[in-house]
Amino acid sequence: MKLLKVLLVSVFLQMLLLAVTANAGEVVLDTTFNGNGYSVQSFGSMGSVAESVAVAPDGKVLLGGWTIAPAVYGDFLALRFLESGSLDTSFGTGGIVTSHIG
Repeated sequence: MKLLKVLLVSVFLQMLLLAVTANAGEVVLDTTFNGNGYSVQSFGSMGSVAESVAVAPDGKVLLGGWTIAPAVYGDFLALRFLESGSLDTSFGTGGIVTSHIG
């Protein structure tokens, strides 16, 4: 099976990244991605919001969004995953980049 699509579901306090494949016309979770076909991530003292996701030609997955903290709107957040679903530790710090907004 080949990675067909990465879907992003953003819930107020957590981000859910789903990897799906097509096999004989059926779309299913790709369990080679993180061992279960999905990754749940949460950042910031009050959570995080995912805004976008892209799959690079090399299969790495880039997720962008922002974190939520008391009294501030948040910080920019980017995560990069390997095709296997684990965070890419060569990107930022442990696969994560944050930058203060404002």
